[in-house]
Amino acid sequence: MPSSSPTPQPTPTSTPTATTVASTAAPSPSSGSGQGAHPPACGEAVFEFDGDGLLLATCVSQLHPAPSEQLWELDENGWTLLSQNGPPPVVVTGAAWDPERNVLVRYGGLPMDSNRCVPDTWEWDGTNWARQPDTDDPGPIACDHMRLVYDPNGNGILSVGGGDDDGNLVTDTWAWNDADWHLLAEDGPVGRAHHGLVSDPGHSLVLLYGGYDGTSVLDDFWEWNGSEWSELDIPGPGPRSHHGMAISDTAELLLIGGATGPQSFDTMVADTWLLTGGSWRQLDVEGPSARLSPALGFDRAQGLFILYGGFDASGIELADTWQFDGTAWACVDGCEV
Repeated sequence: MPSSSPTPQPTPTSTPTATTVASTAAPSPSSGSGQGAHPPACGEAVFEFDGDGLLLATCVSQLHPAPSEQLWELDENGWTLLSQNGPPPVVVTGAAWDPERNVLVRYGGLPMDSNRCVPDTWEWDGTNWARQPDTDDPGPIACDHMRLVYDPNGNGILSVGGGDDDGNLVTDTWAWNDADWHLLAEDGPVGRAHHGLVSDPGHSLVLLYGGYDGTSVLDDFWEWNGSEWSELDIPGPGPRSHHGMAISDTAELLLIGGATGPQSFDTMVADTWLLTGGSWRQLDVEGPSARLSPALGFDRAQGLFILYGGFDASGIELADTWQFDGTAWACVDGCEV
């Protein structure tokens, strides 16, 4: 896979064997909720709004790996551990919330003891994780480094970008509709990893920015209308990979951090960009330190962008939580002051 990935070497675990994994009972403050509780330090995690708060999925600590993937939620009261008996942990996987079916979908990823991706589809229904049955269609060619996103055009959850077991980055767009995967488009943005991908329900679009194509860091901007991709001519942040990207309920698109060159750890930045009214502008604000692959999401209940974790310039996983109100960043938890 792309040499610019900040992901450290995986450590041992097993591949999924059970069909359904029940979540634990509601955690006590000492086991994962209440004042001071927060997820493990991690990069490459995903924030998804589930109607109540922001779910933090695919947060796998590679320094202190757990036997199963944990699922956390952040709301106005702080962090809560929702499940600690999830699927076996994998890295560079994809996950997205389907608001029509009220499930979190996770696909693919690399096991901690292998560089061969696992093309499994899992769903979390708010209580249990369940591995979805294999289907006649094998699913997306890419099963690591892809991004998943909800398509507001009725296609379910999309898988965009990523690579196959041979390291080939793909251009396919696939959709999961609760029973199987099917191919929607073969043409579109060039194959890539570490790209930004968000759903814009207000305009019935999916938006993609940047990424890494195996040679260069990209600065292209694309939209998906439910049936095809179109490239947008909007000058913006420039080449960017491993960045955080999220969209508000008023369609303000926020982009932060990442890398500007193929040597990602040597080209890290900490800038904040906002797309409003059809144009990008760099904001003169101080906020989270330069980092790769943070989780960034928008909490519709609080009207705030939230950032968690990522990798620092030494490849160390971070565990700080920040919020952005459209004007300024503020430390919420675990930040250096």
